[in-house]
Amino acid sequence: MTNKKKQFRILLDQYHGMSLFSSRHVRELRKNGFDLLRVNSALDKNILSEADVLVIWFTRYHENIFAHFMPEELDLIREYIESGGAAFLIGLGWVWTSYEDTPAIDDYPLNLIAEPFGIFFSEAIIADVGGVSYEQEPITFHRPFFASHPITKNVEKIGASDSAPGSLIVEEPAIPVVWGNDETSDSDRFKNPVILAANENAGSGRIVCLQHASYIEKFEFDNFVLLQNILNWLAGNDENMDGVPGESKSISVPLEPDRLENDLEMKTVLELGRIIDKYFNEFEIKTLCMDLEIDPENLPHETKVQMAIELVAFMDRRMEADKLILLLRDRRPKVKEFSDDWFNRD
Repeated sequence: MTNKKKQFRILLDQYHGMSLFSSRHVRELRKNGFDLLRVNSALDKNILSEADVLVIWFTRYHENIFAHFMPEELDLIREYIESGGAAFLIGLGWVWTSYEDTPAIDDYPLNLIAEPFGIFFSEAIIADVGGVSYEQEPITFHRPFFASHPITKNVEKIGASDSAPGSLIVEEPAIPVVWGNDETSDSDRFKNPVILAANENAGSGRIVCLQHASYIEKFEFDNFVLLQNILNWLAGNDENMDGVPGESKSISVPLEPDRLENDLEMKTVLELGRIIDKYFNEFEIKTLCMDLEIDPENLPHETKVQMAIELVAFMDRRMEADKLILLLRDRRPKVKEFSDDWFNRD
């Protein structure tokens, strides 16, 4: 018997949002395991129950008119995510404040959905990089200004010609996934602005937010790879390092001969490392290393979570795990896990 590959159902909300995918997208996505469903009516529980991933590209229609969500629809989408659903929200905050009659960014419908999960579409625009306008050259985003995440696997650079993205404001437990280089600032003069963010702890669900559809819609650079990665991750089809969907690869940390004399048990090293991975992006983990006088390049790792675990193990071997924990509490004072007593666990 031949095992038929599972088709993931991607629901495109064209009642509130714009049409997103061309016929080429449809063919390529279907070939790669995605069944695209379009809805042109108000959302309800029955419609959402058919979706593995809800996708909304929310921007103005012709003549600068926006669609409007009913309050019960916004509640329904949030409940859908919290109860284990997945949503990919694509918008442009600066377009909302430029064209809507009452342009309060707090009232932007995507913010009413995403802000409870730690992601906010700002009204700031990224119109140039180092003084070179988006009308002259595409604004691109590239490594190493990516998080180590399934979404960025095999993605080296994304970009879109004649497109000016906006920036996102990201708070834990959401994480920044793609951000600008050191020459990139938004109109709020915020350096290294984030355009793509994710939260895998949105209740029981997952959410990804992007400030401009062109970065997954246009077949330029690695945009289509990024799109497939986003949909796979949201649908729960993200692959581990061995390429097996839905299974976690075990992580080994080299042990020192004096392991039993250290402060932390092995299981605690792994647990704390995974919590650091959850709340810090790769750049922030490297900053932690440097603040603790560790060269991050000297920590053997292949993924972000391995780097975090190696950092904990290294500080533990130096008998300075307490310094790391104090630093974590200082950087993330609202994270309950870092206030736990790591030295008195069974």
